[in-house]
Amino acid sequence: MKTSAQKQFAKNPDRYRDEPLFSAGKDLEFMVNSVSLQGDEVLLDVGSGAGHTAIAFSPFVKHCTGVDITEEMVQTAALFAKEKNAFRVSFLQMRKSSIFPMLLLISLHAVLRPTISLTSAGPLRKSPAF
Repeated sequence: MKTSAQKQFAKNPDRYRDEPLFSAGKDLEFMVNSVSLQGDEVLLDVGSGAGHTAIAFSPFVKHCTGVDITEEMVQTAALFAKEKNAFRVSFLQMRKSSIFPMLLLISLHAVLRPTISLTSAGPLRKSPAF
């Protein structure tokens, strides 16, 4: 059974991909330029939607994984990445019940290795290297 968010975003995933607010806004450039990237980072984009953020970061990191709970958005993002020749990015569908365990794993991983974490809400944090 789909959640209300899945129902909403599954209706028109291409419209989210093509919407200028998401695809051409200055916020993508701002986010990329806000972090000093070395090229060996692994990025996780939680709530990746049509993939704009993950694709924007993909040329500057080792790999970027976008996760979303809506299958249609994941499919749209994967196709969009292919169209943009973004090869260091992948997209996965995640069940809603998997989000909290995934965030716990990210937190543990951040202690062991520097990682950049993104959320759909926008805060960008580079976890410290210990």
